[in-house]
Amino acid sequence: MRIMENIRPDRQTVLFSATFPRQMEALARRILTKPVEVQVGGRSVVCKDVEQHVVVLQDDQKFLKLLEILGHYQNKGSAIIFVDKQENADTLLKDLMKASYSCMSLHGGIDQCDRDSTILDFKAGRMKILIATSVAARGLDVKSLVLVVNYDCPNHYEDYVHRCGRTGRAGNKGSVVLPISSIHLSI
Repeated sequence: MRIMENIRPDRQTVLFSATFPRQMEALARRILTKPVEVQVGGRSVVCKDVEQHVVVLQDDQKFLKLLEILGHYQNKGSAIIFVDKQENADTLLKDLMKASYSCMSLHGGIDQCDRDSTILDFKAGRMKILIATSVAARGLDVKSLVLVVNYDCPNHYEDYVHRCGRTGRAGNKGSVVLPISSIHLSI
């Protein structure tokens, strides 16, 4: 804000972005006078080839529901399970391995060499389940990916759209499941 206070008041400010996170939007509204938003195309939406499911359940049923969903999809292709924190990725990895699911995790706490190796193994189909933070929400293209589970709800709509966009690519069908705890519905 100190920078903005020291700039001429008759300036013209132009911001360009492919995505516009809430923090940037709030900052823009705070520092700009009569801002105008120009959109090329529409707001991000989930691809029509992706079937979306919302499952409302008690918080303690979430893991059992995940096991049920994975059991249903395990012979159809690969799956990414998105969580919100590195710790949650590691915890869920251990829990799924205890339930006899072979899987890997991908998050910012893993060094780049190991991340690259994990991505190669997942893309090659050597491992069918990937547990990841939003680090995998963009730019990851896996042809056999049929399922995205938003195990932890993303904080922003655009994050949801990018996560969902990992499946249903190149004319293929995909499914997205968002298990929501009934506790969160009252907020």
